[in-house]
Amino acid sequence: MLSQPRRTSVRISNVDFGILFCLLTYSRFELFFSKIQTFLPLLHRSKLYAHIFDFQSHPEKQLRILDIPTALLLNSMFALSARFSNWDQFRSLGLVERGARFFRKAQALLSQHMEHEQEPTLRMLQIHILLTYYQLISGPSFQAWQATGVCCRMAYSLSLHHIDRRSTGVDSPAAVADSEWVLQEEKRRAWWAVFQMDNFASSIACRPYNIDASRMEVLLPISDTAWISNQRPKSALLSSKGPSEIWKSLQGCENQDVYAWYLVCNALVRVAEQMYDKPDCPIEDLKILQSALNCFALGLPPNFHLTGSNMMFDDHNFPEKNWVICTVILLQV
Repeated sequence: MLSQPRRTSVRISNVDFGILFCLLTYSRFELFFSKIQTFLPLLHRSKLYAHIFDFQSHPEKQLRILDIPTALLLNSMFALSARFSNWDQFRSLGLVERGARFFRKAQALLSQHMEHEQEPTLRMLQIHILLTYYQLISGPSFQAWQATGVCCRMAYSLSLHHIDRRSTGVDSPAAVADSEWVLQEEKRRAWWAVFQMDNFASSIACRPYNIDASRMEVLLPISDTAWISNQRPKSALLSSKGPSEIWKSLQGCENQDVYAWYLVCNALVRVAEQMYDKPDCPIEDLKILQSALNCFALGLPPNFHLTGSNMMFDDHNFPEKNWVICTVILLQV
């Protein structure tokens, strides 16, 4: 019989006073969701907030003890968001350097935790994703590309690539319990974050992709607003039948989230890179790809049109407009 994985914990004083400061300051937690979640839509804010800030029953005990996975997650979150902080201790540091202390602490805790961890979990995958993003935005490196590969293998170990295998292509989530539905969407977001990282890291390194896009059965993510408010728009699978079908993935779908559209565009660009990497790619295949890219561009929702009135930025639509711009830029590559 397999032994149960041992749950480990550390005293907050041994984790980092910066973590305690962030735990006690609501704005520090919000910083991640206002600055990082907008381009890395990975975590469920309300669910995580309840887990970390629920000090109603035993506040002193909660402050003294912090389990390692939670400490890991917080350090990973703050490694990314620290560059946006106005904390006095960061004023003399460069933007990239501000997250270094949290990244190093997370790496140290990760080494300690891996001594007891037997199988990957969704939480550990999320931690690896955050740390890998930190490495990627700190500059291209072999370590970042290698870390991306680890995320891909963890996602496969959790069978995230088949999470919607029973779906007929369009999600019908009404019969799923709230907590289960939230968890399923959380898993999808982890998969798509890994997919996006693999596309980026492998492309800039000019290396083969880790993920087999022809064997993905994962519904495209819905908006953060819908997820947090427990709305359930029907979503769709990303087609695996080539560019002539990929571009149609969200056509007529209830889910019209801009991030989902960006992922479809990302998949098309991935196919393009694979084709151009072949020395003997048939001209007919290139024509099909070009047609698919043109059809995708023409089929984008009106909010993707770069008109003056449509590109007015404010605090509420900043994330949406960023995905719109990223999608348009990808189409020009």
